[in-house]
Amino acid sequence: MSGLLTGYLHRKRSAAIQRYLNGDILDIGCGPAIVAQWLDSTQRYVGVEMQPEWMTYLRWKFPQHTFIQRDVDREPLSLGNSEFDTVLMVAVIEHLSAPERVITEVRNHMKPGSRLVITTPTVLGSAIHRGGARLGLFAHEAVADHKCVYGGKSLSDLLRRCRMDVVRHTFFELGANQLCVSSPLL
Repeated sequence: MSGLLTGYLHRKRSAAIQRYLNGDILDIGCGPAIVAQWLDSTQRYVGVEMQPEWMTYLRWKFPQHTFIQRDVDREPLSLGNSEFDTVLMVAVIEHLSAPERVITEVRNHMKPGSRLVITTPTVLGSAIHRGGARLGLFAHEAVADHKCVYGGKSLSDLLRRCRMDVVRHTFFELGANQLCVSSPLL
């Protein structure tokens, strides 16, 4: 069951990252691919989504883009030599059992000077999300699947272990969510 505010959260997270949508985009855990509608015709977009039920809809709605059904936590990305200017992980990292492996693999598909943009709930946001799921405001399945809640330091430490440099870290939605922008270290 989808919560009453799940769509609202998708839109707020997407709006928080909109200014970072530069060049070719790889969107890990793209869900409804809201950001795809904001791209211009020169931008290549590849959306990776675990849920097979999204594939038909996404390919119909955005035929100009590429969508791949993949569980990145259990399967390699298998993107060949493709490289991207921006990699998105919007509300994804908290669901991963092996975030270090996934970020390292994603890093291999980043062009020099590119950015990895991550959003994830804060400790406060996670508590609100759990309570809201009990009330039917947020999708219970999404909350139940959270493997880790990141503070700013633990997120930065994870990225450094993956040879990523944190360029920007900020909070949005009244501190319930955080946005982290990083770039590959040389």
